Amino acid sequence: MTVIYRGGYAGVLMGLDSQDKIQIAFDKMLGVKESGQRLYAERNGCEPLRMAGVPGFFSLREAYIFVTGDDECRLGVDPKCGFAAVREATTFTTDFPNLLLNSMTKKLIQDYAEVGMKGLDQIVTEIDIADFKTQDRVRLGFLPDLSTVVEDAGYADFAKMTDEKISYAPTKRGNLLPITRETILNDDLAKVASFPTRVARAARRTLKQFITNFFINNNTYDVDSVAWFNALHSNLGSAALTVDELIARETALFGQTEKDSSKPLGLTLDWIMVPGALRATAYKINLAQNYNPAPSVFEPNPFYLRFGQNNERVIVNELLTDTNDWYYGTLPQNGAPFLEVGFVQGQREPAVMLASDDTVGAVFTNDRLIYKVRHEYGGDVIDFRGVGKNVVP
Repeated sequence: MTVIYRGGYAGVLMGLDSQDKIQIAFDKMLGVKESGQRLYAERNGCEPLRMAGVPGFFSLREAYIFVTGDDECRLGVDPKCGFAAVREATTFTTDFPNLLLNSMTKKLIQDYAEVGMKGLDQIVTEIDIADFKTQDRVRLGFLPDLSTVVEDAGYADFAKMTDEKISYAPTKRGNLLPITRETILNDDLAKVASFPTRVARAARRTLKQFITNFFINNNTYDVDSVAWFNALHSNLGSAALTVDELIARETALFGQTEKDSSKPLGLTLDWIMVPGALRATAYKINLAQNYNPAPSVFEPNPFYLRFGQNNERVIVNELLTDTNDWYYGTLPQNGAPFLEVGFVQGQREPAVMLASDDTVGAVFTNDRLIYKVRHEYGGDVIDFRGVGKNVVP
């Protein structure tokens, strides 16, 4: 047991005798769970810390004083006491801010996973990209059926395939997250503990808005300079969401053809995306065995549980601005991916970084730590065949 009494402040910390245990105490203070530890370990190639039996800090000030020995919260001054007194070369900027950074990162990864994309991630193709250079995606056409070769005759060459190219460049998104001396001195743990959760939610919403905007704005398909959803692409309708209209849309989807060969792709309709106003309608369609309005007449619903037993592939997107329009498509793994999102250096979650020094910068001039949140990605429409939209008047 380590007991600290300084300036009228008292805290009791059980068994915190190693760096790992100190880190666990920080993790628990911010609400990191075992799942958050595992996710962090997976992404950083390390073993998750065992959290059982180690208590968390009860307050931000308690954690700060225990690590730095600075019971007056002078921020940046290294009085060499507390936990710091038993370690060599311990400074404010290499301990408390980084311990807090690690815990904030774990909490962010944990909450980012828990917020999720509400099914939107099922329909986009995520890839890793190396840098910020323009990304070119070249899509080759398909070959026709094999030719018949008569006896003692030569083989004919395949017809030359053509290609289609789309390009996009990733962009950087982020903000600064300051923690002031006043926040620590006032022991505002709730405020600091909420930062990772709020950042996770904001980052998810930003990514979700980025993806949703392609659907709302109906971006131009680079290859032919035609809108993504267009009659020329056979993927634009105008009828309301009903079983009969879904049958018509699936027929159109099934008939989409390969580039060059013009052979049908035979795509299945695997998901629908709707605004909140159409959620009940979509759920009813997916869960109804009989789609004949007359109860006495049973007519099998071809879309019964098509979108999952728990409506997993009914994507209810709160960012859709029109209450009548809806979307449909096949899953990317069926051979017709249509929207790609690339993450720079494979960093799928937002990254949190620390910028601090105890003699220069904001710690010295403004009495605050500065954490930076960064998320880097880009994307574009890469095909029109596997997706469609109904614009309902």
